[in-house]
Order: sequence, then structure tokens, then C-alpha cells
Amino acid sequence: MADVNLSFERTFRIGITQRNQPSDSKTFERDALDAGWRQWFGKCWPQSSFIAIPNFDDPAHAVRYFSAWRLDRLILSGGETHGERPLRDAVERALLDHARSERVPVLGVCRGMQMLQIHSGGELVRHAGHAATPHRVRCGSNTATVNSWHTLAITSVPSDWVALAFADDETVEAMRHRVLPWLGVMWHPERESGNPEMLSEWMSAIIGQS
Repeated sequence: MADVNLSFERTFRIGITQRNQPSDSKTFERDALDAGWRQWFGKCWPQSSFIAIPNFDDPAHAVRYFSAWRLDRLILSGGETHGERPLRDAVERALLDHARSERVPVLGVCRGMQMLQIHSGGELVRHAGHAATPHRVRCGSNTATVNSWHTLAITSVPSDWVALAFADDETVEAMRHRVLPWLGVMWHPERESGNPEMLSEWMSAIIGQS
């Protein structure tokens, strides 16, 4: 199934989390966002604005930042495995606590879906064969080939979640919350083979709601 052009004509103010890259001999520590997001936002939310959320040392500052900019959507971006960067983990936990209390729509991408799973009391398992390996996912009778970059997988979702899509090895590739407007996908919509038709339907129903 080919990628489809997601497009929301309504105006949103979207906050998106960033990688927290450590310093090395040539660079200082920095927050960073995959460049593919700028193109995806232009196609998916052409009328909306998006703001990258820093990995503040004080996670509460990230929540104040989110509120001060009057953001009404949250995207937990990919990159880095859950548990690798404690600062980022803490910031995203605080943002999810806020999103839960305020019923903010959330999209978790790859690592972001892992955060949704952990935040809801679920577990992650080490899993081989999904990193840098496009593969098929199925949702009911619909199938699509998507990109894949993760080494931690989800085999079952918490009771307050519904699994939407599965890989051929039966790991969960997409899930939605039963009550909150929260959606998680294990592939990257901002990259090639990231926007199958099924994603458009979920985004409209969950993230695109008022």
C-alpha cells in the first residue's frame, strides 16, 4: 500500500520532543530533531505551527513551556531507545502526565510509542530483526509495508490500550488508548514508507479530534 498524503486543514499548535544527544570530543551536548519532520509537518499540518520542546534539566519546566506556548497537540518523536537518555525520559514522562490530566492528544512515534507503553505500566522486550528493516504490518485485512528502526518491541499492551496493527512476528506496531486521544506507531511517519492509509484514518480519528 503506497504512502498517502495526510492533511489536516484545521490549525493546531504542536509540541514535539527531541533527541538528547551527548557531547563528544567535537560537539557539545545538544537537542536535535530529525529533519524529516519539517517536511512531514508541511504536508500533514500545513495550517499548523510546531515547536520543538527542549530537554530541560527540570522536567516541570517542559510542562510550563508547553503551557506557555498554548500547545494543543504533543508528539513524542523517535530516536534513541527508551532508557538510554534519562533526561529525555524524565521530560517526556512529565509531558505525558500533563497530557493525561488535560486530555491533550498525543502521537508517540517509535521510541515515543515505547514511552506510551511504559507510562501506562506496560513492558518492552529486546527484539532483533526490526532495526533498519522495512517489514509488513497488518490491521485487520489491511496490510502495508512500513519502515522500522527499533530494537525494543511490544508483545502485549496494557489493559487501557487497544492494539491496532501487528508485524508478522505478532509484535504490536500500533496502538490507541481506550479513553484518551493517544496513538502510538512503531514506524516513522516522517520517513519513507511511513504514511500508509491506515495511519491517515487513525490520525483523523484520534489526533485530529478537537
